[in-house]
Amino acid sequence: MEIRYSHDGDAPAGTAGALRWATPMLGEVFWVMYGDSYMDIDYRPILDHFSASGALGLMTVIRNDNRWDFSNAIFQDGKLVRYDKRERSPEMNYIDYGVHLLRREAIARLEVGARADLADLYRDLVAEGRMIGFEVTQRFYEIGTPKSLDETRQYVQERQVQPSISNAA
Repeated sequence: MEIRYSHDGDAPAGTAGALRWATPMLGEVFWVMYGDSYMDIDYRPILDHFSASGALGLMTVIRNDNRWDFSNAIFQDGKLVRYDKRERSPEMNYIDYGVHLLRREAIARLEVGARADLADLYRDLVAEGRMIGFEVTQRFYEIGTPKSLDETRQYVQERQVQPSISNAA
């Protein structure tokens, strides 16, 4: 695995601003994922769905009903209708799952060096009809609190496959 880093410059650029700084290192299409979460899903259908679309972005969503965190998206009839992390409405039953695909063009609209929040970019892309949704059903696990870290540890431990030992002659 090769890892390269992009620095924000003198001041934190925000999540979208950091991606804008990193644009020269990114491909035409790239994944954006929450770094404090474990998402145990099949990524191929997500990429295939996005590749078949002309959208600038794709957001995975899961039915949440404020279960794991505050719901922040409206997803109806297979369509991402609204997304907003700051101004929620009662119709928001889904939550941003933390796995996204973006085209370079979506980030290129941001000014280099300007502070920009990824949630605002996503909100705007959804409002413009330029970001599609993809529903997943396997819950995410995050590590932001001691309780959620324990849940994540338990899930990972339960999923570990123990090697089988045989006495082959």
